[in-house]
Amino acid sequence: MNDVSYGMWAGLGVDNTAEAVAAGALYSDAAGKVAVLAKTTRNAMMDSLSWRTLFTGLGKAKPKPSQTKLLSYGRSFQSLSLVFS
Repeated sequence: MNDVSYGMWAGLGVDNTAEAVAAGALYSDAAGKVAVLAKTTRNAMMDSLSWRTLFTGLGKAKPKPSQTKLLSYGRSFQSLSLVFS
């Protein structure tokens, strides 16, 4: 497996950010840099998606029944991420 492939695998496959960076850096310097980039991008995308789900339907008088569960999840996720970060 080449450095870029291993770095992408470590960054996207390993759950914890510190462990993903360590796994990539142990393989090679280039894999470590790719792992940091992949993990940071993934975290940023998850955060923006969770904020979007949080604000989906807030401008409407009553959300659709299919959105109620999604809104509840988004609010819970944001609350927990604020508490534990």
